[in-house]
Amino acid sequence: MGMFDDILTSISNMPTRDKVALSTSFIPVVGDITGGYADAVNIAEEYNKTGEIPWTDVGLALTGLLPFVPPAILSRSIKEPVKGMFEKGLKNMPNYLPGYYGGKFYSQPAGVAAGAVEGFGNLLKQAYSPKAQARYSEFGTSAKDISLAQQAVKKFEKSADQVLTDEAKKKLSDMGKKVMGQINYNRLLSDQYGNRETIYRALDGIDQIDFVDFSAKDYNKLMKAATGLEKKSMDTVFRAISQIQNVKPEEVYRMAIRRPYTGQAGGNLRNLTGSEVFGGKSLGDLRNAFKSPDGKNKIFKTNKELVESLENQGIKIYNKEKVLKNNDIVLIQGSKKTDAYELGGVNYLTAVKKDGTMVTFVNDSNDLLGIPATRITKKMELNAPMANKMISVSQPIHYDLLNRSRRSDAVSAALDNLNAESQIIRSKARTTNLPSLPNSGLNLPQSDFVRRLASLEPSTAHLIKGYARALGNVGLTGVRSTKTIERSMRDDTYQEIYE
Repeated sequence: MGMFDDILTSISNMPTRDKVALSTSFIPVVGDITGGYADAVNIAEEYNKTGEIPWTDVGLALTGLLPFVPPAILSRSIKEPVKGMFEKGLKNMPNYLPGYYGGKFYSQPAGVAAGAVEGFGNLLKQAYSPKAQARYSEFGTSAKDISLAQQAVKKFEKSADQVLTDEAKKKLSDMGKKVMGQINYNRLLSDQYGNRETIYRALDGIDQIDFVDFSAKDYNKLMKAATGLEKKSMDTVFRAISQIQNVKPEEVYRMAIRRPYTGQAGGNLRNLTGSEVFGGKSLGDLRNAFKSPDGKNKIFKTNKELVESLENQGIKIYNKEKVLKNNDIVLIQGSKKTDAYELGGVNYLTAVKKDGTMVTFVNDSNDLLGIPATRITKKMELNAPMANKMISVSQPIHYDLLNRSRRSDAVSAALDNLNAESQIIRSKARTTNLPSLPNSGLNLPQSDFVRRLASLEPSTAHLIKGYARALGNVGLTGVRSTKTIERSMRDDTYQEIYE
């Protein structure tokens, strides 16, 4: 029997964990996780058998522990390179999952599976393409960002001289949302990992006003009087968001303060239509709560009166007990799928005042996979490994149920300042004098940035390093696959001796 036959026999006799590790050894991140698990189990089993640490196996395990990182990093702690591995892997996963919100029992699993297949392809390109390696080290861009931007620019420019059907226009609009969703998703991840890449800072202030620690204090510092709510009420709002988003006090949470609307591609969070926003009831139901039997507008003197009128319309109060006991502001909770693709399904928390005005705060955790809370279970999510948690909270969205457009001078001035600031930031973010990409829905700075991504070329120095990293990854792939084969052949040899 030849060496090749010995290897095939060893592979067939491998434990399932080693077979999985071998079959995924060429896939970045995935191969490291499955290989690391197989290594750990093998080391534990050997120790249990002999009572001694199998240093050979430990050494082999360590050779595959630090994948896709430059040799200079090896002198640092293991934690940072592993964090970098997860960050790079996640940024190559698609933010948009086809059919994820389809509503069928299989919609979410099918969407996740499709995203995983695409993500694995992106990971392979990121690991083994010298140019992709060079771009990531120099600019922080992922292979997914670049390929999506190139695809989008090509489609948008091709559409310029075409007569488009409504369906074609919608597809192009969706493409604009996809490319901005991917970019904004990666911006959120960058802050979570404490790694704000230089090139993405060109979009600071466009969709996200700023990144700060998650707290009512930091939110109020940026929004000033724009909420129109007293400190006690804002504290109540943030306590509710913390409960809804399952915030754990012992963990670090970051906050992206999100503009409600920056253009079609960024998504429109100001859309309060649909019963989902107010927990199963519509804006019309809320208006009816502020109408007397003769149809006249009604303003309440006490929280008790307001709660009773809302409940008569079938509207559930999120914090009813504390509203009645502590005179807290009335909160209504709902959720809805938005067209801001990096957010997807979000929570809507609305503070309703006794005078018929209300303020809505859109909030969302940047989790990889979330299961909404129910009456029986809390919200469950899968978060980015080894990263800070991230919660997006929108700028306050005001609405007057009595159609009087009543705002205090302080609130109006604060909102005007936020809008003026947005216009100044957009103007400063321009990098070309070109018009926005046709039929894209991108605002001008977004359009400039997508064009830049599509044509981005690394420097010669970084490209040379990119070749070295890509070749290094080829070598690491060989190490990862060889470990399991060597281990299995060794076990087969031991078995023959004992027999």
